[in-house]
Formats: sequence, C-alpha cells, structure tokens
Amino acid sequence: MNYLVDSMNNLSYNQDIDEIKLFFDEDNYKISFSSRNVVELSKNIYFYSKNGTIFDFQNDFKNQIFFIYKAGSENVKVKFKNITFYNFTFRDFRSFMIMFYNTSIYNYFSIEFDNCTFTEIYSLLFYFEYNCYKSVTLLPQIVFNNCKFT
Repeated sequence: MNYLVDSMNNLSYNQDIDEIKLFFDEDNYKISFSSRNVVELSKNIYFYSKNGTIFDFQNDFKNQIFFIYKAGSENVKVKFKNITFYNFTFRDFRSFMIMFYNTSIYNYFSIEFDNCTFTEIYSLLFYFEYNCYKSVTLLPQIVFNNCKFT
C-alpha cells in the first residue's frame, strides 16, 4: 500500500489529470504499517473493485489511512466502490481505521462508500475533522450506499 499511496500523491500533483481512478484486480491488498499511509487530496479519487477486493489492515492499529485535503481544494470527491475493509483492531478509544482531514471553510466535498463491506473492524471506522464556516450545499458529505457491516 505504501507504493500505492506514493503513486496517488504523485498523480495528484500532475496538473494534466482531473481525477484519479484506481482499479483493483487482485483479491487482497495488505495495508502497510511500515510508515503512515497519507493521501493528499486535491482531485477526485475513486477506488474501484469488480469483485470486492479486500483491503486487509492486518489486525494492527498502526495500519491506518489518512486523507488530507490540500488547502484550497474544493468539491473533491473520494469514492470507494466494491471494496472490503477487513481486519482492523483498535488500541484505545481514539483509534480509527481511516481519517479525513479538511481545512476548507466550505462543506463542498463528498465521501462515498458504495457496495462496500466492513468486516472484523473493532474500532471506529473513520474519523473526520473539518471546520465548516459557510454551508454551500445541503447534500450529505458522507454517504454509505448498500454497504454491509459484519
């Protein structure tokens, strides 16, 4: 996953790319705990799997993924489709599997989980931190469509 995160950040700096679509064709991807998995968001990022690819957090609280919205980024969408999030265990009440951090003053962003499965997750699914001073949309910012929690 480290290589994947590095690749996504390199793509996001490319001015010629409007959005990043990642298609996962392997059955299982292990989330690395050798370093922090940080994705800087400035463009839409889509995580797609045809057959329910598993993101295995290897039962370790250090295997978190952090999504940081870059300053000035607006209307950025993060979407997971047909992804299985698996095997994450907490250490304490502050542990979370995925973090989203946004410093924008507007609420014009979206995070969507579509047909995803969350299994053997013994922690907060995600932690979201943002400061919204000006509401510009009534649409929900976080959506779970047809997801399973087991």
